[in-house]
Amino acid sequence: MGRLPPRPYQVEGAWNEDGKGPSVVDMLSHPPGTADFRIASDHYHRVEEDVALMAQMGLKAYRFSVAWSRVIPDGDGAVNPRGLAFYHRLIDALTRHRITPIVTLYHFDLPWALERKGGWLNRKTGEAFVRYARLLFSEFADKVPLWLTINEQNTMILHPGAIGVPADRELPDKKALYQQNHQMMLAQAQIFALCHREFPGLRIGPAINTTSMYAESCKAGGRHRRA
Repeated sequence: MGRLPPRPYQVEGAWNEDGKGPSVVDMLSHPPGTADFRIASDHYHRVEEDVALMAQMGLKAYRFSVAWSRVIPDGDGAVNPRGLAFYHRLIDALTRHRITPIVTLYHFDLPWALERKGGWLNRKTGEAFVRYARLLFSEFADKVPLWLTINEQNTMILHPGAIGVPADRELPDKKALYQQNHQMMLAQAQIFALCHREFPGLRIGPAINTTSMYAESCKAGGRHRRA
């Protein structure tokens, strides 16, 4: 089925509007003359026209990610009703145009407040992620049948600086990266169990990044080419 999988910061804009808190992506520095993510495609203000264009393109499904810090500004505190309202508008528009919504819980944009407390190295971040997932399931289960947990977790571990590093942060070493990976795996396992136990009508899974490879030569020692 035709689908699009954008990250929130690639399309939404409205980076500090209607109660949204900062994420690690919002704290990235950008070279002079390059665009940041503050406006992006302005999807936050153009939901109706954007979804109408998707329908014109013939899309049957739209996979999008929720910005964690838009619905819980500090990642683990009070819920922002205006953030939830935005995603209700988006999902309702998709439904009117007969486009199936597929929701990803997390796509690289950890709330900055959680990052300052240790990010994914802190077990409490995983606990907050589970509570965030329960909130979204409770809010949207009757509208969204298909869910993904973490987008490209393996990419975050293998290429941690792919989207940049906040000015006051450094790339973690390998040990720290795999400790982060461990915390993400624990949190995902809890979310899968939560979903199956409390929302059995939903379908959920991970969103991994895979690269297909094939051998240029079947001979030992032959060169290889990436597909």
